[in-house]
Amino acid sequence: ISYKRIGKNKLMYSSNEGTNFESFLEYIVYQQEKLYIEIYELSDLLKEKYNLHFNTYELITLVKSTSMYYDPISKIVFADYEIYYEVI
Repeated sequence: ISYKRIGKNKLMYSSNEGTNFESFLEYIVYQQEKLYIEIYELSDLLKEKYNLHFNTYELITLVKSTSMYYDPISKIVFADYEIYYEVI
């Protein structure tokens, strides 16, 4: 088990969940049954389960720095562009 300080919080994770926060976000999205999640649901999940608070703009910026795809029209984070293409 490792941890990463994010703001005033420590995020604890096992080694298979990633070594940076962006990898952690990808891990969360890939855990979704449909391989995508609305940005507001992702924000709520981070608040409720991990006590991590981000405004929507910060979260979108973090998602864009990963291999995931964010669609600004539907406000959905997809695991990757291929999943986006399949859904849309």
